[in-house]
Amino acid sequence: MKKRLIAAGLATFIVGLVIAVPARVPYNWFSAPDFRMSGVSGTVWRGQADEGTIAGLYLRDMQWTFRPLSILRGRLAYRVESNSAFGIIRSVVGLGVSGAITVQDFDGSFPLQEFRDLFQLQGFEGTLHVNFESVVINHGFPTAATGTVRLSNLLAPQLSPRVIGDYRAEFTSTADGIRGLVEDSGGVLDVTGTISLGPDRSYSFVGTIAALPEAPAGLTNQLSFLGSPDERGYRDFRIEGRL
Repeated sequence: MKKRLIAAGLATFIVGLVIAVPARVPYNWFSAPDFRMSGVSGTVWRGQADEGTIAGLYLRDMQWTFRPLSILRGRLAYRVESNSAFGIIRSVVGLGVSGAITVQDFDGSFPLQEFRDLFQLQGFEGTLHVNFESVVINHGFPTAATGTVRLSNLLAPQLSPRVIGDYRAEFTSTADGIRGLVEDSGGVLDVTGTISLGPDRSYSFVGTIAALPEAPAGLTNQLSFLGSPDERGYRDFRIEGRL
């Protein structure tokens, strides 16, 4: 009985200490290059920040609630809500002592332009709808992921004034990194392909594409740069690089 009382008292003391610690203290301990916040206030248990970035993604009006059981897994995890240009983003974000960021139950929407420089998407517009069960980020690059990305209202004004279409990618983790299966879900281009992200920060998007009859002439003409189509009118394409 005495040992139980001591244990209960110690647990109460630790919880009370965690609740009272200012949020800026553990942030200074566990902050990684992929994770930055400013205007931090509140405590470890519950707090807020005026703005921040996670792996290059800008967020504002961040609020979090600490998940105490995450300590047993060697990390600090928080239920996070934040505002973006397209609404509220919700997720569970974990910060490990190694600097890795674990993101779970992530749900949010973003303008494609926010990723223009990262993925060399100059000249394209649209909205990304992201829903991931889990993502692991090391040194600013995702090394594991399970979830779905939808791209809606893709637009390339220099090619066509009309919306090109909507697309969907299902991502899973593999022994070689992350793999995403891509297909169109409506529009003037029929696209299927595979996105691969390697642990060496390499990426590739390999697939086939064909213009449907209703595609604008300017867009159809651009596809001719990919080479001659096969008997069904499809052309192979390959985009690759390193981030």
